[in-house]
Amino acid sequence: MRRLLLLFLLLVLVAPAFAQETLLKSGPMLGYSTHREVAVWVQTTEPADVQVRYRPEGSTDAFAVSDVVRADRDSWLTAEVTLFGLEPGTRYVYDVLLDGTPVARPYETVFQTQTLWQWRTDPPEFTIAFGSCAYVNDPP
Repeated sequence: MRRLLLLFLLLVLVAPAFAQETLLKSGPMLGYSTHREVAVWVQTTEPADVQVRYRPEGSTDAFAVSDVVRADRDSWLTAEVTLFGLEPGTRYVYDVLLDGTPVARPYETVFQTQTLWQWRTDPPEFTIAFGSCAYVNDPP
């Protein structure tokens, strides 16, 4: 009887974590990043409430939590969560919450806001690549 009870408790504790991993189909993927906001995109396998909790890297403060975005069939089970009120030039750690439960990832989830360079320093360097449609006629 004890073994059965122990097995039941183990399943009750482990099943929610496994369910959240199977609920996540794609992502998280970072979208745009500005001085004070960042977008995070996810896709689920079924309708779910999506949130992101985040805080500055190395901070022991409580996590801030985003508004709830519903991933449903009308949005192809995708959700884009926008995080507002961030500090410029700061690295943040974050977790995706599906229906209120964090989804464990096998890698570190971090993002960084852009530094506030306007009227302070030169703009950051960037590279542009140009291309065109290429057609190569294969020999017969």
